[in-house]
Amino acid sequence: MMRMRPPNVRHRALTVVALLAALAACGGGGSSAGGSLPAPTSSTSAPQSYTLSAIAGVSGIASGSATAYANAAVTIAAEASSPTGVALKHRAADSQTPLVYFSITANAAAATVTAFSASLTLDSAPSGTISLSQWENGAWAGTGATVSVSGDNVSFSYTLSPAATAPVYFALYTGTALPTPSPTASASAPSPPTSSPTASPSGNATIAPNTCSQTPAPSETSSGTVSYAESGFFSALSSASAGSQICASVWEPSSSLQSALVTAATNHAAVTVIYPVAEHSEDSADASALASIGARVIWEDDSDDGDPTPSPLPTGEFVQTATLPIHAKFALVDGVAYLDGHNWFTSDVILQDLNSADYAAIQTDLTTFPSSPPSVGATSLTTDKYSSLDAEAALITNANPGSGDTLDFMSEDFDDYGAPAEAVFAALLAAAKNGATVNVIVEGPITGSVAPYETCDLSILAYNGANTYVQTNGGSEKILLIASGSNVTSAWIGSSNMSDYDYIDWGMTIPTSNSTVIGQMQAYYSQLGTYASPSPAPAASPTCSP
Repeated sequence: MMRMRPPNVRHRALTVVALLAALAACGGGGSSAGGSLPAPTSSTSAPQSYTLSAIAGVSGIASGSATAYANAAVTIAAEASSPTGVALKHRAADSQTPLVYFSITANAAAATVTAFSASLTLDSAPSGTISLSQWENGAWAGTGATVSVSGDNVSFSYTLSPAATAPVYFALYTGTALPTPSPTASASAPSPPTSSPTASPSGNATIAPNTCSQTPAPSETSSGTVSYAESGFFSALSSASAGSQICASVWEPSSSLQSALVTAATNHAAVTVIYPVAEHSEDSADASALASIGARVIWEDDSDDGDPTPSPLPTGEFVQTATLPIHAKFALVDGVAYLDGHNWFTSDVILQDLNSADYAAIQTDLTTFPSSPPSVGATSLTTDKYSSLDAEAALITNANPGSGDTLDFMSEDFDDYGAPAEAVFAALLAAAKNGATVNVIVEGPITGSVAPYETCDLSILAYNGANTYVQTNGGSEKILLIASGSNVTSAWIGSSNMSDYDYIDWGMTIPTSNSTVIGQMQAYYSQLGTYASPSPAPAASPTCSP
């Protein structure tokens, strides 16, 4: 049965930083305990470091320094008391004592801050946990930054993603970390560069060409296979330099990806990033930060999405029309193909695909956004959501799991709209009725127009014996694992949600002989189930009608 609803919009791993207008008038507040490097004599769009060389006069701190990375001159100040209108947020039964407040303000025109770090020597060794918070949307929020403590020395490095427009305020305090706006699967943020990045030449000549048409690397062959490559992917980005080519499609990218792309573009690699117009409000800060250092930004605009085309666009940002929006996370890095089903987190099951037919299909999707995305028999890769869901449903049906078998399923959206998603739901239901142990983890909270459908589907599955959970820790990979005892007999992974709108999306059946990838899928499923602390889904019901 067709249910007409608007296209889904996925949650962001890190909420866009929106500073109150009132704070801009504060200029950081309080008295500055240090200075900053003088403003450069000529403007540059490349991130530069601006350092508070000494922190003095702040109670409890013997010495220290702080560095901010920004695309224009900023001043860093350290205060013992909070800036005007900015108060540390206290929680019940959680004692939090501020050590020092930092403010980063623009010297002239608006500056975009991409990273911040500091090293402090306290008057005495701190007791308890030290945490870093950032002022966001009228309250203090956790940053996820790792704060290192060694005796009386405290240090941290924090990459802002999306980059924030100064002024930006931070509080370093004793006490447990505040919640982040939308927690990531990885608790620590990437470290900023250890030295000032080399400035890129200014002007339109620095805008990268469209790098989505690349010559496949020699490793891409007709017999090439798929491997787990999370560390290899980020290493390839971070080590890219002049002559390197990078093309990546994103939805709501992780801070890890943003940081790696900024590093690559700063090091003169040619970088192209494709965003869907539907996510313009969420991704515009990330996109602008990349375009400002020479990356090419493409907003992919399908004619049916109902979202206004952004205009005018900053230098380095372009619009390309398409039939289908792209939700698949693809990347081509110097002729090697990578895939992810989530948003390019360091904890994701990122795959390196060395099959030349798959490479050609991915490149076609990144360059032409075809109305009928290709499927590739060599590795069972599909790059259309409906085709991918059909393949996932068929995998369950053909496996016919029953008593003694375990089926682990994970998705974000879970509403059986349209034949492909209905087929997956029907296959899960059949497995539960057949006596298999069926575990279903989906993203929550379940709200909005899809809530009645998701609640109904999960209730029916629970009534028939499935273990259904809703996790509220953010998005996830899309995974299917079927096992007989401890042996995995079928596996599927992709980026395709069970939602109501067709996308350029991918799915792939993983051979059971590929033990490394399957092992990573199992570890991810187990990790999310534990880390996300899933709560039971809606109560079981034999039938329901939203």
